[in-house]
Amino acid sequence: MASFLPNADRDRVLDATDLIGLVGEHVALRPKGREHLGLCPFHDDRSPSFAVVTHKGTPFYKCFACGVGGNAIDFVMNFHKMSFIDALKYLAARAGIELTQRSEREHRDGEIGKDDLYRANQLALKLYRRLLNDPTDGEVARGVIAKRRIAPAMVEAFQLGYAPDRRDGIASALQRAASHAASMGKEIGRDGSPISPSGSSSGSSGSLPTMEAFVAAGVVRNGSNGRADLLRHRLVFPICDDLGRPIAFGGRKIRDEDEPKYLNSPESPLFHKSKALYGIHLAKQSIIKSGTAIVTEGYTDVIACHEAGFTNVVATLGTALTRDHARLLRRLCNTVILLFDGDTAGMRAADRGVEVFFQETIDVKVCMLPDEFDPDELLREPGGPEIFRKALDGSIDSLAYLVRRFRAEYVAKDGLSAKQQLLEGLLRKLVDLGFSSVAGVRKRYVLASLASLTGFAEREIEAAMPEARPTRVFAESRDASGSDESEEHGAERVADESPIQHCSRARREAERHLLAMLLANPESADLPVAVSDPDDPSGISRVSLPLSEACAPSAFYDPQHRAIYRTWHECVEAGRKPTFQLVLAELADSRLKGLASDLCLLGESLRERDERATLDRIRTASADLEQVDRRERRRPVGSLSSVSSGSSVSSGERVEPVGSPSSLASDDSSEREPASRLAPSADLSPASAARTAQERLRLLKERGPDITRVPRRARN
Repeated sequence: MASFLPNADRDRVLDATDLIGLVGEHVALRPKGREHLGLCPFHDDRSPSFAVVTHKGTPFYKCFACGVGGNAIDFVMNFHKMSFIDALKYLAARAGIELTQRSEREHRDGEIGKDDLYRANQLALKLYRRLLNDPTDGEVARGVIAKRRIAPAMVEAFQLGYAPDRRDGIASALQRAASHAASMGKEIGRDGSPISPSGSSSGSSGSLPTMEAFVAAGVVRNGSNGRADLLRHRLVFPICDDLGRPIAFGGRKIRDEDEPKYLNSPESPLFHKSKALYGIHLAKQSIIKSGTAIVTEGYTDVIACHEAGFTNVVATLGTALTRDHARLLRRLCNTVILLFDGDTAGMRAADRGVEVFFQETIDVKVCMLPDEFDPDELLREPGGPEIFRKALDGSIDSLAYLVRRFRAEYVAKDGLSAKQQLLEGLLRKLVDLGFSSVAGVRKRYVLASLASLTGFAEREIEAAMPEARPTRVFAESRDASGSDESEEHGAERVADESPIQHCSRARREAERHLLAMLLANPESADLPVAVSDPDDPSGISRVSLPLSEACAPSAFYDPQHRAIYRTWHECVEAGRKPTFQLVLAELADSRLKGLASDLCLLGESLRERDERATLDRIRTASADLEQVDRRERRRPVGSLSSVSSGSSVSSGERVEPVGSPSSLASDDSSEREPASRLAPSADLSPASAARTAQERLRLLKERGPDITRVPRRARN
């Protein structure tokens, strides 16, 4: 239940955040009318169904396919899998707002959270960068950078560093930081880090991370001879997420005898090779603007491309392209160019990339650089940038690439059997890649090319296609820890509130229209409506009450409608104007947020140009709900006609008669049945009927009376 505690920080952050700009940093948006549309980042969207709405007064986003919706804080929480306070801090820093309240995440004893890992990586990055600029320690590393001709601007942009040639570089840096904190008067815990004001040495945003946090982040590892730094005497390439936060490190050897040439951090709760792309935080905006992402293989390739002005380049991290990479890039752009070296390894990597992207609704092209150059080498050559650009312009469609590779191998085969086996192998590969679902034009191109090359007719090649094998199930909705993807996006469960029976289709529609008008018109909370006096059983006498007093949450039978209206109602009772932004912020469940967004859009469409006409329409919506309530009261008790076709009551389930003693057994008045469901039954004793009538009148006072019982001639 919403608490409606004062939250000025949240309101200031939401007011200062440009939602289009925020979402546009992660999703390619295009204007359509007064809204902005793009692919939904929260499900496998194939066509733009994600809308950012800002002209309604309260900015919010809404996906019309999966139903998610919310405000700027919700987007950051769900997209980046942040807690509320972390999302608030991120948006506050982004907007230049200093928060007045600081919340600290509590840890259980010994627990290492993601905040600790971020701080550990950040401290390691500061050490590596400081040592690179050290006149003595960083001299060798600076020589490697100069030899690779990496410009100082790129060193700063990509935050290159140097890992010292010692086992305890991180431990020494942590000890120095703790000593400095002690000299500033901060208390130091047994783990060597300053103790936060709350007494925790690991939970506060201002405390130093523990050595356990460095181990969990992969910066330090446990060995047979104790703990030792992962990277030693190496040029360091920080790996950042799309927000620019360091999540891992890559180290290139400086001594020839050291192996391997490149050493990456192990996977951690922050870092997954199958999801991370090197340079994504610097390339993201350029990818969105150009509509094209260029994917290459190495750190220095990305840096060289950015230095040459090709800023929409990213790289994989020691792994082949995955569907996670594909999903990320598909939300940012329309075209992906797979850029690989011209050697055999590069061609195999291109094959794997084509296999991944073949199943995604995105244009995929392959670019092979000439003379087996890698991007770094080519861009350093005289005229290299121009040759590089021409190579990109000459990128070919992924299917055409497969055919070209097949042609080269097919011509090289001498025997008929070898050619036949090669063709059958290609057909099997095409089927496995999902060739049957490829658009007709592209499919005909491949078949025509194969026909021209082999001498077979197109229909013969198509007939020779083997049957498609069962689709492979990708277990990518769960992370390494087994958590469900919907939970990672911050989708909280609705309270286990059993569906309310006897919620007819007419009632649900009446509730929907009234709730939509209330969400779109927060000033309607004080709208006076004429209701019958609950103290007058005849229903003739009238009183005028604000709508928020005349209609209690129990008037809504649909559990989701009731939850949303309860939040709206509690806001009014707390003395706050129930703006949609406030209601949206107070709703905890993502599904309720999505439904509330739908209802607000409906309410906006129902709004009249004249304010008085809009208020009259709200009164009408309230009267419609009361009229449905009155009509349902008149139906025979237990009648099947009062149960909607969508009721959750099964055929074998016993339905308790409305108004029966068991339905009145609860002492919690907030959970008792609304008055309209307490009609007396003919089989009740006079005493039971009297108790039922008294209970009905009591609940009538709680929720507000039925204005439809006011005689028509007496209405305004």
